[in-house]
Amino acid sequence: MNASSTMSVDLQAAALNYAAKGLPVFPCDENKQPLVKEGFQSASKDPETVRGWWARWPEAMIGMPTGAATGFWALDIDDPEQFESSCRFDMPATRRVDTGKGYHLYFKYDPAAPMRNHQRHPKRGWPFSELPGAETRGDGGYVIVPPSLHPSGRRYAWHDGSTVVEAPAELLAVILRGSSRDQKPSSEFKTDGADTRYGLAALDRECAAVRSAGNGEQECALNEAALKIGALVAGGELTIGTAQSSLIAAGLAMPSYNPRDAWTPEKIVAKVGRGLADGAANPRSAPDRDEPTGFREAGDPGPQHDHYDHDTGECFDEPEPDADEWPSLDLTACAAKRAPAREWLVDGWVPANKATLLAGDGGMGKSLLAQIQATCVAFGRPFLGVETRQANAAYLSWEDDAEELWRRQESICEAMAIPMASLAGRLHLVSYTLEANPFLVTAGDTGVSVTPLGRKLERLVERHYIGLLILDNASQTAGIDHNAVDQVAPFAHWLGTLATQRNGAVVLLHHTNKAGQDYLGSVAYNNQFRSRMLLARPEECADPDVRELTNPKANYSRAGNRIEVRWFAGAFIRDEDLEPSAAAQLRELSAANAQCEAFLRCLRQRASEGVERAVGPSSGPNYAPSQFEGMPEAKGVKKAALKGAMDRLFRMGRIAVQTVERPGKSGTKNIIVEVPDGFPNASPNAPRTHFPNAPEHRPEHPREHTTSTTYYSGAATRAAAPSMEGEADD
Repeated sequence: MNASSTMSVDLQAAALNYAAKGLPVFPCDENKQPLVKEGFQSASKDPETVRGWWARWPEAMIGMPTGAATGFWALDIDDPEQFESSCRFDMPATRRVDTGKGYHLYFKYDPAAPMRNHQRHPKRGWPFSELPGAETRGDGGYVIVPPSLHPSGRRYAWHDGSTVVEAPAELLAVILRGSSRDQKPSSEFKTDGADTRYGLAALDRECAAVRSAGNGEQECALNEAALKIGALVAGGELTIGTAQSSLIAAGLAMPSYNPRDAWTPEKIVAKVGRGLADGAANPRSAPDRDEPTGFREAGDPGPQHDHYDHDTGECFDEPEPDADEWPSLDLTACAAKRAPAREWLVDGWVPANKATLLAGDGGMGKSLLAQIQATCVAFGRPFLGVETRQANAAYLSWEDDAEELWRRQESICEAMAIPMASLAGRLHLVSYTLEANPFLVTAGDTGVSVTPLGRKLERLVERHYIGLLILDNASQTAGIDHNAVDQVAPFAHWLGTLATQRNGAVVLLHHTNKAGQDYLGSVAYNNQFRSRMLLARPEECADPDVRELTNPKANYSRAGNRIEVRWFAGAFIRDEDLEPSAAAQLRELSAANAQCEAFLRCLRQRASEGVERAVGPSSGPNYAPSQFEGMPEAKGVKKAALKGAMDRLFRMGRIAVQTVERPGKSGTKNIIVEVPDGFPNASPNAPRTHFPNAPEHRPEHPREHTTSTTYYSGAATRAAAPSMEGEADD
């Protein structure tokens, strides 16, 4: 601990220096919260580990465990004025760190008399009545060390070159008096019996303290509440079920002040369980009905209370028991402050701490859209004009191999002008196409369970701080019956827990059913996901490159939002995101595509009516543009536009002229026919014009072989457009 008082602000070098001296360290954020899983328990002396942490978080505070891990404990002076005016003995010269608002005094750790943490309680105040303003950090705690930057703007600094000494006996006596309790033999939790009035009153009081705990007080409040209630459970005042469920509910009501280390159900359950177990070592029962000693006027009986708690000095009355009461929100506490604002990964579309469904037909481009969304969140760029919250993102595919993900990402980065290297460490693209056991969850005789791959995913989300996790797709990630609510519900719940691990979100891709009217297992999935996005082709739109993203279900925002996008150069973009000239060209192309589709629809309809209803390429009573204008299949396209469409289709070889015999008459006539398989973007399921007994077509249009790519949407680009064919999966 002989670091110089003028240390460099190179935090990585400082952390490595501590590690080289055998002192384990770990990174913390600006709120002093650990940036690594398991917190101070992950502290390391390994130089490569330490170097990697500060390479990733170069401005991270340096955390250091206290107690047996380092051989010292710290007296944390948060309020120097209170402490120094109350302290009745001299403090020895020992190692001291000046913090942002106070200082730390380091003392030698004695394994024979371990020092534990004593923190300020949100209700009872400082842990030592004789030394207000002071707390301790020992086993199970940690301190921030120089040259970390305090939120106040000041750097932690060594006060002088003093060495660590033993704590004075007077200080240890004060700490001992402040933390002593009557030690009773440990007891097992009682599973029988009933909840007493005393136990329920104490439980209600502690739960209220947990719910109202402020930033920096929550962990202490929850731990102390569990310890005290655990003692009452062991003493027979409460049943373990009542105690556990109430404390967990109170913990779940706490807001998460640090989004990178949010309170999760798993954390709360674990902390409550440990606290109850530790508290059971000191069983406690209801005290006698008495009052605190005090002076009062003769004849004045004083305030009447059911109990006086010798441990806390509190007088309280007990409520009537209600075995059927639920852990309701404390509306009095809620009224004193504003509810936390809802958080979003993509504003109005993807809520934080929730799982969202992205559905669409096969071949619609869901995978491309999802990878674009992951890219935007990772880079901190708006997604299709919608603001995002920057966070690490992971796109996991069970459909596309690694090379396909690479090609797609290359096109996305080029279209969005994002340097691919800038996404390193922020965006994780993973292919599970070769995974032998690909399911994250499976259904069996005992219900739905998480697989080893699913547990691995949980660890990776924690390790890489994933804020947006995209899974492509449901049918290949979950080995369940997707139409069974009792199997979809636990799968959706598990996805929700993944979202809360890092205050993030999960987006699950899912395909529509064979009828194309809704997604598979729609009833089961719709009931479990509070937010749903749908990617489809807009109605009445003939352009195969245009898509429409909507949110038909949005429990936390306005439903019915709509974004129209276009496939262009390997990515989905909005017309307004293009340069004006490029946008104008695309609009012209879109209009031309729609006109060509309208012409072909009309041609197919007339062909289905027989050769006598066929149309021709030349002016006259059967002139195709004149005949098609006004047909329902034309959808309002005018004669001039239909003529332009006919010319384009001739140039591309999509339509041709056939000479056929006039039915029931002598002579022949020229008619327009659609060339089978003559256009690469045409759906193989589309009907073709065909006339029985018609001779093999021969091209007669003078411009049929004129080269043109007007209708080949995206043909000049390297990346392939999303398929328009009805694939089983996307």
